[in-house]
Amino acid sequence: MGYIQLQSGIVYGPVGSKRLGKSLGINILPSDRKVCVFNCVYCHYGPTCVGEYKLPTPDEVESALKERLRKKEKIDYITFAGNGEPTLHPQFLEITERVKELRNRLAPGVPIALLSNSTFLGHGDVAAALTNIDLPIFKLDAGESETFNAINRPIHVIEIEPIIRNLASIKKVTIQTVFLDGRLKNYCGYPFQKWLDAMMKISPKEVQIYSPDEPIPQENIVPLELEKLREIAREASRTLTVKVMAY
Repeated sequence: MGYIQLQSGIVYGPVGSKRLGKSLGINILPSDRKVCVFNCVYCHYGPTCVGEYKLPTPDEVESALKERLRKKEKIDYITFAGNGEPTLHPQFLEITERVKELRNRLAPGVPIALLSNSTFLGHGDVAAALTNIDLPIFKLDAGESETFNAINRPIHVIEIEPIIRNLASIKKVTIQTVFLDGRLKNYCGYPFQKWLDAMMKISPKEVQIYSPDEPIPQENIVPLELEKLREIAREASRTLTVKVMAY
């Protein structure tokens, strides 16, 4: 299977999103590679690259977003996403402050979202930056180490327990989970029960579950049909006291 094209600019879209409507994306990572601490089996941007790379500066991000917002496009969200993990940027806090200020001036009422893999929540600047984010959405595909390592495939040793603890410390967090079938199943049995246990510890305001829309690059791993996802959402809702939405 092939991979989809990386985002070539700092601001892209608006992208049609099942969860966020018309989302104007912000990519604060390089345009020529994916930069992340995960190599998720379902990632359609391809393998994570290591080595040196250049990141856009806060000035460049501000300039690019200002230009787009002045066009007064109809958008539902401004979303930090892009070619990997946004919170890897060492100036993430400053960038979020500038984006919020621009939003307030040029697109009041449009919420700012973040799509993150949850690994840098223990960093003080990242936690502080969340005050500038209206909808922080954090990934958690597993509740225990074996499934976490098999699906998310961190490029260095990352423990899942601190991630769960950090997520539990955030008020009104939204959790996003990818469920898979085939060689790697996390929607049933022990992996699913441990994921439910993690959700109970975190107590998010909402859980969003989905499966990739496109064929998965890794062999013998397949997405789940929407009806199956809805069944999982109903099952999870019987245990959790939060809304579980299937997309």
